Amino acid sequence: MSPKFTLNRLLFGSPLRKVQKKWFMAQVRRSVYEPTPTIGILQIIGGVATLAAYNSTDQLTLRMLFATGTILGGVIPNLARKPTLILPAIWSGLFLSINGSRIAELLMAKVPLTFDATDLKVYETTYYKYLTPNQYKKLLDISHYETVQKGTRLKAENVPSTSLQLIVKGGVRLESVSEEVAVVKAEEPTQPNPFKFIGIPRHLEAPENREDEDGDEDEDEQAKKRRLEEAKETDNTAVEVIAGEETELMVTPLAELKKLLNDNPEMKLGLLTLFHERLLQKVLIRDKSLSVKRYFAMVKVAVSEGVIEGDVKRAIKKFRRDHSISKIQHREALAAVNWTSEDWHAGAKESGEKGAEQGRR
Repeated sequence: MSPKFTLNRLLFGSPLRKVQKKWFMAQVRRSVYEPTPTIGILQIIGGVATLAAYNSTDQLTLRMLFATGTILGGVIPNLARKPTLILPAIWSGLFLSINGSRIAELLMAKVPLTFDATDLKVYETTYYKYLTPNQYKKLLDISHYETVQKGTRLKAENVPSTSLQLIVKGGVRLESVSEEVAVVKAEEPTQPNPFKFIGIPRHLEAPENREDEDGDEDEDEQAKKRRLEEAKETDNTAVEVIAGEETELMVTPLAELKKLLNDNPEMKLGLLTLFHERLLQKVLIRDKSLSVKRYFAMVKVAVSEGVIEGDVKRAIKKFRRDHSISKIQHREALAAVNWTSEDWHAGAKESGEKGAEQGRR
């Protein structure tokens, strides 16, 4: 008999299977027919529950199965045996408490939430892709709505923000040296990103609290106005954000927001993603505006002689394609120099209008 055949018979032959079966049945009998058979049965059920937990993908089901396995396989047997096994019971109780707390959190997360009309509108248009309803509820718990009157200074350049402000209704204007730079308004909810943030914080870290923690809200407001005035005196060219009309804001204190996000890493990731996309949109809008201005200038120079060469037209067409200049913007650029689409396709302005244009020069 070859050594290979002997080894196969030893490992996989029927004698080994009989030994394995006999050993397994002996273990089952010892568990069921031991002096405390109930404990053996409970441990078997607890082991099955634990095994099922490893194959579960639902968080709540997984935690409940693990808790069941810990109770039946650890806590009860260790307390029921004589003498009582205190340390193993405490160790099993520790795992049970961890799973119990997570089960409570998951059950609370399944409780239906209700939002009023304004909260729901803000969530659906601003936060729904980035925060779960329960995370948004936590954000609402530290936020409040505030209505400011026209002319109220809300933020100044180079002054650290103490709160995250979202324009829910109304609008603000950006001013520098008392001249209007831009206007930002809340739009209809049907528009993409209708509600605008006033200054997205570079870091989710609140500035140091300069006032006594026992100070009242009036003192905080006075300190805020004082910092705005100091910034204005220091840099007369700094941009200020001023309410252009009666404006409703959703205000979230940065100190409380920072603490909330440190306790909820997933929520922090969602908000950082939102802020990143909003900042990216600002950059794209700014670049788009610059591209349109360049296109207007290129068209003006190209048709200044009343005719446009083929290679120049091709270069402008390429610029238009590369920078996504729309047909409407193209027609506006032509109208700005008194050209029509027909003139552009013909490559020259009509003779009568060309002569009149030269006469005006």
